[in-house]
Amino acid sequence: MSFRRVVGADAVALVATLLRGEDDRWPIFLLGAGASFRSGVPTAADAVKQIAKIVYAERKLQGVRPPERVRPSEWEPWLREQPWFNRAAVSLAENFPATVEHLLVPAELRKRVLLEIMNPGMVSLMGT
Repeated sequence: MSFRRVVGADAVALVATLLRGEDDRWPIFLLGAGASFRSGVPTAADAVKQIAKIVYAERKLQGVRPPERVRPSEWEPWLREQPWFNRAAVSLAENFPATVEHLLVPAELRKRVLLEIMNPGMVSLMGT
């Protein structure tokens, strides 16, 4: 597969065609760290930490304690012992795709958790 760089008006036209899709799927745009960080979106490493804390609190602790009260000494060993976790990764961020794929199932949980970590407090306002 080859890629070509698209800039200017061509880039805008390409994005417009993606947004006018013929089916019910919508693209998700992930911006570089600078744009994401300034808007409050967590880094990939921070997202892995938040996802792990939320899922650990819900599944392992069965909601007895909220995620913000789960200590790293609890969720980190649990995350690292998952069979899909890449222990050789230099950064926790490298485990972001696998963390989303394996921990955020079903799709409703994925949507709720990703919305929560990108917009803290907004999920409850949206009724999600």
